[in-house]
Amino acid sequence: MKIYITREESVQLKDHVIYASHAMLYAPVTGKLFGKYDLNNYTVMIQMRFDGSLGFPGGIADKGETPEMAVNREMHEELGCSVDKFAVTSHDHLFTKISHNLKHGKQCCLHSYGKEIDLAGSREVYSYRQ
Repeated sequence: MKIYITREESVQLKDHVIYASHAMLYAPVTGKLFGKYDLNNYTVMIQMRFDGSLGFPGGIADKGETPEMAVNREMHEELGCSVDKFAVTSHDHLFTKISHNLKHGKQCCLHSYGKEIDLAGSREVYSYRQ
């Protein structure tokens, strides 16, 4: 059985899996560190999850939600950020993975997204958490 499937394949499984969606928000950082060293890096938004581990915002989809609707709702709930401004779309989809561990009698289908935002947007998202 395949572990990684396409987003389109996952839609066919809707009655047999639990969907979860998570998003990595990242922003390019350029400039000089101490005026000397090139910074060609990214800042990545992670959060402390309910179980004490670090992770990307996201969670389980509610009934009738698409993976994108779920991750945008979860980002708003967990980060408080504007869904309109930082909305994740199907174009931000990175991969979909099927977990063969059963949860509630169903497999878990995890959708992962990556959304590039600018550094000002990264600071804005962080400010929602204050």
